[in-house]
Amino acid sequence: MIKNFYSLNQEDIKDLEHYLQYLFLELMNNVADHSHSKVGGYTMAQYYPNDKRIQFTVADRGVAFLNNMQLNFSDIRNEEEAIFKALEKGVTSTKQRMYGQHKNAGFGLYAMFEILKMTGGRFVIISNDTLVRYIGGEFTTKKLTTPWKGVVVTFEFFEEHIEHNMEYFNRNYLWKLDEEDEDFF
Repeated sequence: MIKNFYSLNQEDIKDLEHYLQYLFLELMNNVADHSHSKVGGYTMAQYYPNDKRIQFTVADRGVAFLNNMQLNFSDIRNEEEAIFKALEKGVTSTKQRMYGQHKNAGFGLYAMFEILKMTGGRFVIISNDTLVRYIGGEFTTKKLTTPWKGVVVTFEFFEEHIEHNMEYFNRNYLWKLDEEDEDFF
């Protein structure tokens, strides 16, 4: 897929590889850690040469967002609230612990969202009967008349918006300390 981006310079191709690798691994890790799907997950990636656009989808037939998020957030009442909660920085639904800490730091979907905002991308998340779409800086939601049992996450971004390297992203978006985190020790 990367070979199709022949108009990008080598540095931007490297950045694109890092973005795709990060997003792919995070979404596949979410299927493994959260879905509880008896059939695992399904993935699809496509490059659209006319639009110079990449689209990636991962789907599972698991328990979806609400069931998972209620493990740690009992006040969440529906799939839409669960999806939006999962997009927040540091939020995880896992009960798994490693060295006394949550195994997952709660950065997977938050990082996906930040990468896609930064690169002019967009995404759709389906969780059971709810669809949340992010396009052009705005969210829309709707109830599905034919629900999907599980989760589908689709994202896409365009070649023209690959402007920042992964190191820049990590430093300025993902690992930047919140003000309340500054006095950690």
